[in-house]
Amino acid sequence: MSSILHFPRTAAALPARTRGLSRLVAFLRRSLGNLLSRPSRRHPIPDDLLQDVLSDNGLRAREENRRRPIISGPCS
Repeated sequence: MSSILHFPRTAAALPARTRGLSRLVAFLRRSLGNLLSRPSRRHPIPDDLLQDVLSDNGLRAREENRRRPIISGPCS
């Protein structure tokens, strides 16, 4: 019985350009897989906090407008 070993094709047997592309594809798959499997770090702002911030911004803007001096006449 003869022992013939069949070696699988390895990256070393591929041309350099194909090797580079296959490495790039593998890297992108790993990166995208990690990004998609990772839970989102951003949490939505609760509605009550959002309303507080928006109303505070509105009050601040009105206060700034009220305190701004009224200039009449042509500006030079």
